[in-house]
Amino acid sequence: MKKILFFFGLLLFLFARDQETYLITEESKGDFNMVLERAIRVLDSNPNIKIFTIIDHAKAAIERNKMMQPSVVIVFGNPTVGTDFMNKYPKFAIQLPLKMLISQEKDKVFVSYIKSYLDGKGSKNTS
Repeated sequence: MKKILFFFGLLLFLFARDQETYLITEESKGDFNMVLERAIRVLDSNPNIKIFTIIDHAKAAIERNKMMQPSVVIVFGNPTVGTDFMNKYPKFAIQLPLKMLISQEKDKVFVSYIKSYLDGKGSKNTS
């Protein structure tokens, strides 16, 4: 049992460390709703981009009688480019579609994304 707990602890440590390496977070100006609406508007205005879904974690928490700070993930991509890229590098499909997190911590709003999604770094074995 101790070996299993150690293994999962090690995986959690490595996963968290790896995510910090590739997680890009920038503070954004404006309140949460304004930043979220602006992000959706910018993505929607590009005819090559499709918003696949919007996940509202705070809303889901409320449905389970839990509370959390505002946190929304926008799942989006360019189906034409993504399809071509995944045809060339099938294993890269695990990283698509792209995701953007809009979150609020106290009175600050942040926009985060995984760097490897955008530039392919961290995906050494994509074939």
